[in-house]
Amino acid sequence: MIPGRLDDLSADVSAILRSLPGVVDVQRHGPAHPSHRIVHLLDWHYVSRDDYAADLRSQGEIPNTEVDRNWEDLLTEVAAVQEEQLAIVRRLIEQHGLRQVYIEGLTDRDVPFFRAKVAALREIREELSELRKLVKESGSIPLEEELKAIEERFRRDLLQVGAAGRLLMEGKVEVLPLDDADAYDAANPVKNGSVVLDERRIEARQDAQVKRLLRGNFALVILGSAHDLADNLDRLSGGKAEYIRVATKRWREYTKILEWRESSTRSIRPDRAG
Repeated sequence: MIPGRLDDLSADVSAILRSLPGVVDVQRHGPAHPSHRIVHLLDWHYVSRDDYAADLRSQGEIPNTEVDRNWEDLLTEVAAVQEEQLAIVRRLIEQHGLRQVYIEGLTDRDVPFFRAKVAALREIREELSELRKLVKESGSIPLEEELKAIEERFRRDLLQVGAAGRLLMEGKVEVLPLDDADAYDAANPVKNGSVVLDERRIEARQDAQVKRLLRGNFALVILGSAHDLADNLDRLSGGKAEYIRVATKRWREYTKILEWRESSTRSIRPDRAG
């Protein structure tokens, strides 16, 4: 174990991050003696089936069966990356003083709903344990099928709240909103069932994110890699902020596969925030 706290700006945090399970790349940007430190854990984020279908169909007609198959592949990838994130964030909590995580797509107005959803998932997790026992004892095939459907919905809901939400369920960390509601809504790429990226609005959204992150001297954020905050941080901190991007093994593996596939024209990517 490499000692040190993430919020100690004199600590060699790059060495700490490189020592974490699953981390394969750490890229640092900023001055030698920063006034702020932002650590960006690159995300492979959950996309709803409707948004995913809109993305695929913006490139042409595609049958529902193919949408479903591709979306299930995406969920498998998201789950694998989130397992890496869980291991990393747990280590940072236990050994390096981490107490808070910012997540994309969450705004101040959404926080009560997010917390309520996490609380509901905590209850469902406890009830599922009892349901499994009852189904096993009953031997009922219909009940077993119903249980599988509940477990599948629970799996998808866990992916939606992400690694940070799961750690909030365990009482391990505080989850904070990264996004400003107005800037987030304006930059939403899915409009009227199609996907349209507006770079000016995306930049305004990132400025709003950075202003929030600069409220303290340290922040860890889980955010899609298409959002590179280096220029925003330089401009809004006067060049005083340190910015560190952290890539995991599965994230890099899926990125390479996607890049290989992608002379195609998909516009929503799992490494880009929605």
